Amino acid sequence: MKEPIEIRGARTHNLQEVTCVIPPAALSVVTGVSGSGKSSLVFDTLYAEGQRRFVQSMSTYTRLFLDRMERPDVDFISNIPPAIALAQKNTIRNARSTVGTITEINDHLRLIWAHVGEAACTACGGRVLRDDPDSGLVELTALGEGSVVLVVAPIEIVDLPLEDVATGLRKQGYRRLWIDGRVVRIDDEAGTLPALPEAAEASPGYAGAGEERRLLPVVIDRLTIGTTPMSRAREALEAAFSLSRGRALLVTDDDRPPRTLDRRFTCRECGLERGELVPHLFSFNSPLGACPECQGFGRVPGLDLDKVIPDPRLSLQEGAVAPWTTPSGEEIWERMLLAARDHGVRTDVPWKKLRAAERSFVLDGEPTGGPPLAGRRRRFRGVHGFFRWLERKRYKTHVRILIARYRGYTACGVCEGARLQPEALAVRVGGCNIAELMARPIAESLAWTDRVLADERVSTRTSALLTEVRRRLEYLIEVGLDYLTLARQARTLSGGEAQRIHLASALGAALTDTLYCLDEPTVGLHARDSERLLGVLRRLTGVGNTVVVVEHDPSVIEGADHVIDLGP
Repeated sequence: MKEPIEIRGARTHNLQEVTCVIPPAALSVVTGVSGSGKSSLVFDTLYAEGQRRFVQSMSTYTRLFLDRMERPDVDFISNIPPAIALAQKNTIRNARSTVGTITEINDHLRLIWAHVGEAACTACGGRVLRDDPDSGLVELTALGEGSVVLVVAPIEIVDLPLEDVATGLRKQGYRRLWIDGRVVRIDDEAGTLPALPEAAEASPGYAGAGEERRLLPVVIDRLTIGTTPMSRAREALEAAFSLSRGRALLVTDDDRPPRTLDRRFTCRECGLERGELVPHLFSFNSPLGACPECQGFGRVPGLDLDKVIPDPRLSLQEGAVAPWTTPSGEEIWERMLLAARDHGVRTDVPWKKLRAAERSFVLDGEPTGGPPLAGRRRRFRGVHGFFRWLERKRYKTHVRILIARYRGYTACGVCEGARLQPEALAVRVGGCNIAELMARPIAESLAWTDRVLADERVSTRTSALLTEVRRRLEYLIEVGLDYLTLARQARTLSGGEAQRIHLASALGAALTDTLYCLDEPTVGLHARDSERLLGVLRRLTGVGNTVVVVEHDPSVIEGADHVIDLGP
């Protein structure tokens, strides 16, 4: 049996010589009126001493990088394990941190997409695949029993004498070519060999610019489906891949066109080659996967028209455009009124009642080309032109302040807020890309895991990852966060939501023999969800952890193993 945690003579803050015992591997609730010292006992005494002792057990070098806590004002504390505090506040300020990254669900999803994702070509939308000897054997079997197949390696020749290439092939034991639909011996063929049309279309980018490129189709082996051993067929495919930079042709003795196999990750429609599917490709925190326009933030800085035109009930004459209502903007305001008169734009009508063309005139200015109308010296450039002119004068402090006053953030026009580059968004698992899944509520994401687990092709290779993702999603639902999305920024969460997310992460981490200190985790929860949260806390104690909760909820107090009531 583990020894209980014993506290004697706690005097932190307003505690008056408090002595108590906390049972191990149990749920203890500290309750009482406000100001009675609940947080002082749990966080400033119990957690502070547990964390201090844990840091003290580290090496001197490691302690340089860890926060040190002051020794609490207490006579004696015994049998205290390493402590984790889940306070009721959100201290996350990083714009890149999301619900998915905190719970590490994103890490598992990236592995799933990298292993079983179905990629589409960003140019034509065709399937992007990669062949290997196993898929080649499947293709051979699909040709039908009794079919005679030639395994051909289309070797690319760039500015090399044909005689040297032929000599090298003879030394390796290859003496036959497949030319114009027939098999010929290397010794019988002379001169420049024609390129295979099918191979030439499927091999963009092999030769350098301006280089003469020819394809020499070398016959590796002749197979009869159903008679030739599969081991020999595999050897022939591997030899073809090795000889021709990962490409091979399967040529039948009938009218069927040759089947091209390619070990590169290429589009089967247009032949475009793309990069390998790696986990970092699906991370907006990695340069490999982040959208090049917004750098993985999903938003780009720009002009906030709601700040430029704060009151749409005002007309242009009444100063609807805020930057031009100051003395320094009076000249541009007068120029706008003159240009509006010349182009028939109404200046006495509220902004919200102007036609789209009239608003476009104010924002984009007069059309380019030709002199200004009515003898005006300067052409009216509009709101956007005015701020482009200001950008050229950013070296002035007051100009930077003016630009910042009307600056805002809008969704990235390239990734549309998905944060990832197009190559990552073109990869799908279970009918959606990774950004679409992260934008769904957690309850819908859990349903997605059920559908994917039913797919034998996906579940065979990623069942362990999918099971872990499902388990962590269930934890989030159990703590009452089924309405959140995995893409939700962590800095926008409330204190109670952040605490329950960290609680779900603690469940996913599967720590044991640890002291968990929580500060009113039921804040913001509906009464019906309190029972589910109590079950989550029970699960922590079930694996040997000690849980101490500051709480006022009656259902949690009644469900506790031990209650400490503080007060006068």
